[in-house]
Amino acid sequence: MDDASTKSSAKVGLICIQFRFAKKKDVPQAIPWEPERPPTNKESIKGVEVFEMTENISVSDFLNQLEGIGFVMVGAWCRQMQDPKSKKYHFITRFMFAPENWATCSKNFVAERDVLRDAFEEICAAALWRVRGYINPLFVDKQVVPGKFAASINLEGRVSLFESNGTRVLRWKRDAGGNKIGDTALPLEPSGFLTVQDGQICLLVGPTTEVEV
Repeated sequence: MDDASTKSSAKVGLICIQFRFAKKKDVPQAIPWEPERPPTNKESIKGVEVFEMTENISVSDFLNQLEGIGFVMVGAWCRQMQDPKSKKYHFITRFMFAPENWATCSKNFVAERDVLRDAFEEICAAALWRVRGYINPLFVDKQVVPGKFAASINLEGRVSLFESNGTRVLRWKRDAGGNKIGDTALPLEPSGFLTVQDGQICLLVGPTTEVEV
């Protein structure tokens, strides 16, 4: 598969995974809400792009794999946001992960972590996503940590795998002319996977492409 990857996990000190929802009903209720922030015209710092925008990616097993290389969830929140141009509202849900050997978080968060972990898995199992990824310097107490990086993985363009009645979404395969292929519509399938291989976060796309962070 085509391969894009992050820096090795030993160099990544923080991973931020951010989901963008168009509908509030798709956000699991267990995730705590933060106050809405006013729109800003300032450009956000996106760092070095390591995953180009890629559609219909599955993240269904990513949490187990991330924990398998020693990362734990250290933060989670949801916030309503307003687009400064369109004025439309959307909902940002962010999860933060850090290496277990130097992760710090409150006792209250530790007590809720299993519930928030279930919410993360619920999000991942229910849909495919458009993925982009960046690497940034890692800041602790406003100081850059030498030799460490923060990975930011943005997931947008949610494509539900399930109908409102719980059945799988079905799609016809089509040829270049838009004509249906086969005898029946098939369950929607991902075009690639966000995964972990050899200690690196990877985006596996298509039959031969692999991209690492």
